[in-house]
Amino acid sequence: MAAVGNVDPLKYTRVSDIVKEPVEMLMPIEGYEQMPIVSLREAVAPLLSILPKIQDYADIVKKRCKPVPPDGLTRDESASIMLYSMDWEPNEECLSFALNAALRTEDRKELKPWFSYLKLLLTALEKLPSTSCNVVRAMNLDLSNQYSVRKTFVWWGFSSCTTSIEVLEKEEILGKTGQRTVFTIECDSGKDIIGCFEQAQGLHIILLKETMPPFTLLQPVTNQSAQIRSTPEQIQTKKNKYQQFAITVAGGNGPGHQLYQLFNPWGMFIDNNKSIYIADFNNHRIVKWKLNSNTSRIIADGNGYGNESSQLGYPRDIIFHKNNDSFIISDKGNKRVIQCYDQNQQIIIPNIHCYGLTIDKDGFIYVSDYMNHEVRRWKQGDKKGELVAGGNRKGNHLNQLNNPTYIFIDDDYSLYISDTDNHRVMRWCEGDKEGEIVVGGNHCGSQSNELYFPTGLSFDNEENLYFMKNLEGGNGEETQTNQLNHPSGLSFDDEGNLYVADYNNHRIQKFEII
Repeated sequence: MAAVGNVDPLKYTRVSDIVKEPVEMLMPIEGYEQMPIVSLREAVAPLLSILPKIQDYADIVKKRCKPVPPDGLTRDESASIMLYSMDWEPNEECLSFALNAALRTEDRKELKPWFSYLKLLLTALEKLPSTSCNVVRAMNLDLSNQYSVRKTFVWWGFSSCTTSIEVLEKEEILGKTGQRTVFTIECDSGKDIIGCFEQAQGLHIILLKETMPPFTLLQPVTNQSAQIRSTPEQIQTKKNKYQQFAITVAGGNGPGHQLYQLFNPWGMFIDNNKSIYIADFNNHRIVKWKLNSNTSRIIADGNGYGNESSQLGYPRDIIFHKNNDSFIISDKGNKRVIQCYDQNQQIIIPNIHCYGLTIDKDGFIYVSDYMNHEVRRWKQGDKKGELVAGGNRKGNHLNQLNNPTYIFIDDDYSLYISDTDNHRVMRWCEGDKEGEIVVGGNHCGSQSNELYFPTGLSFDNEENLYFMKNLEGGNGEETQTNQLNHPSGLSFDDEGNLYVADYNNHRIQKFEII
């Protein structure tokens, strides 16, 4: 197995560690393929006795990896590749050095703590398309006796290479004088990993195998779709597919104020019983639709538009606060955020042009302000809230927003924002002064790299990002089960089924997972 890239001095030991490869044939690498796919943090947990800080570094690369990785990788899979290529001091405590030492040891029992990580890493590499190129690696020793012509040998570790011989000639690496052994490798099954990084790194390609031995040396990962066991950590699996024809689970009886009707629904959330809580925008109320019910129950207001503490005005969004079993409501028309306990409402954030809401794992509330083009975070007792995104007037620079609407916070405190009038989705990491574009930002349009006033935004329970790409449904703006008219909010139940607020059709549509 070999890893390829443009080598810098810090990676010299990776390029020149050929001498560490055992000469004798070792037992095959097997057993890891039986492990379940788990999150990166859980995969490296068995390594804590070997690498005490490994979970800290796993958390770092998870935050640094692209929010939507290429080639169908999950964030954990992409981060597993980044973690392998990461260097820290001392070098002997880097994951790559410790892993290669284990792969090269004769005692295969020493590999067992690595099984979960190997399964995640090799599953990720298996998903990447193969590439062909010529690469080289070298050593400033004469290894001609060890590697004679026509001899078949095995490199058990992941071995770093370069695509340029000039790199090896640098004085800080091998130089141009003295004894040298250079290996030229025709790579047919290389895995290009540069797409896993925000910027180009030294490590670009990983070789899995270049010859076909008469017996298996490295057991392949299974060809079945990998499922990740549910853990308290962040969870990722394959991207889900949904039925193209939806089921109406709330409303769908035309606009109106009856309990079997909705009037322009916006935000919503789904509880563990699959009851749907809906911000019924033009009815100025929050309603609850139980599973398989034909009518709803009013949870908040229902007294018509007004600014009394017991009334709502054009509610946009609703979330559930698990810490105190209350609902948080974006009361847009009254420029305030409401907290509701058992139909008792109180104002918790006044004087804000509120739109979207989200809540982090600590119970702190985030509110998008569409007039001030910012997102603020409120801790309990805060009077003003802390600015966490935007706040630099309306604009399209990376430190600006333009009409932020729906928002979502993940367990790493990364904030995702539908930057609606900039036609993009942004990610703002905790403490950053500017965000990064996740998707869009290429003007308004319907092409694959363009968005058209994106709105609803959420992650499913497998950490796949979903958002409303445009205001029109993809099959026209009618009322058929495969059509939407101005879709707004979206949410998921605990089984991964997708729910969409079909604003101008006055209904909630459920797209069942396949």
